[in-house]
Amino acid sequence: MQYLMDLLADELGLKASEIYRHTLMGYLETAIRSSNAQYHDQEFLNRLDIKLLEASPGDRGWEIFQLDYRVSDLPVLSTIFSDEVMLVFQKINNFLWKLKRVDHGLSTSWGLGIAHTNEFAKIPGMKNRFHKFYLAHQEMAHFVNNIHNYIMVEVLESAWSIYYKEMKQIKNLDELIAV
Repeated sequence: MQYLMDLLADELGLKASEIYRHTLMGYLETAIRSSNAQYHDQEFLNRLDIKLLEASPGDRGWEIFQLDYRVSDLPVLSTIFSDEVMLVFQKINNFLWKLKRVDHGLSTSWGLGIAHTNEFAKIPGMKNRFHKFYLAHQEMAHFVNNIHNYIMVEVLESAWSIYYKEMKQIKNLDELIAV
């Protein structure tokens, strides 16, 4: 995900009207080929998609970008993963994407600050101010990281564990849909 975000950062910084799905799909394919995702079954990789939401005036690519996973072309999966379920998935995914965007922005600004530390140190009185800035910056990064880990481990992982345990005990499609 981080590599995809690195690839997309400049593109998503553009005005929403300057963003094209086919360009973003090229970045997604590059990210897949450059990661361990390339070893997954191609059937699953082909379901990854990018949606561009309707833009409001002043929106950038970040606001309209949405990573998506299509299940609608498989009748069994679309029965289990209804539109309601997929909407919840999209909301969770969008929130995690925004959280990763904040993390990416913090990492990028940290790198820029470190790269220019010597120049900042030459400005009278700025060394102490930048030290305070770096402390606040580190606290923000720590907070974002903790929120992300909490959601991934305590919320999503535990929900998946419960779902998986219940799924093992089902006997028919109606029970699966109910789970």
